[in-house]
Amino acid sequence: MNPDPESLAAGARELVRTFVAISLPAPLLDQVTQVQCRLRAHPDAKPVRWARPEQLHLTLRFLGNVPRNELTHLGEALNSACAGLRAFELELAELGCFPHSRSPRVVWIGVTGAVTQLDRLQRRVEEALRGFGDPAEEARAFHPHLTIGRVNARGDVGRRLGDLLARERVPELGFWPVRQVDLVWSELSPHGARHTVFHSVRLSD
Repeated sequence: MNPDPESLAAGARELVRTFVAISLPAPLLDQVTQVQCRLRAHPDAKPVRWARPEQLHLTLRFLGNVPRNELTHLGEALNSACAGLRAFELELAELGCFPHSRSPRVVWIGVTGAVTQLDRLQRRVEEALRGFGDPAEEARAFHPHLTIGRVNARGDVGRRLGDLLARERVPELGFWPVRQVDLVWSELSPHGARHTVFHSVRLSD
């Protein structure tokens, strides 16, 4: 039985929420989870919705909705962006929040280490994937960070959380070897986003 042309056309038009990211190795995920647990125990951290381990990653480029029939071309573009780039190491250090401590909306851990190589990788990804996804996302500046929680609080509650984040110190979490870049499909649900890697590119050793 031949596929229905209308069904094929509808499948091609189906939009898939995607982004490009670097995943954390399991030992580092455990360390970040311990930081989250320590913060969660504090009364001033109650407004935070903490990211689950499978949601922790460093986003290089959020694409938003991409037609399903463009995913193969998207993978080819990522291959081109990463061609010739060597693996490098990052580290995680200090806590912070966006947009500022008086009204935090995102809780993050900062990224240090080989940030020059990271910036080069991100710029190449940005250039190679230009034209895919939501054009509004192309204008966003790159601020490398690991989002560990999102905040639903205003006023004094938010300020107390901001003060807590300013006081807390993140211990040394170890090195983060970056050897692979992933294209990720994000499916939203009432229980949070579920992420599935559908294409990966290895960096040179």
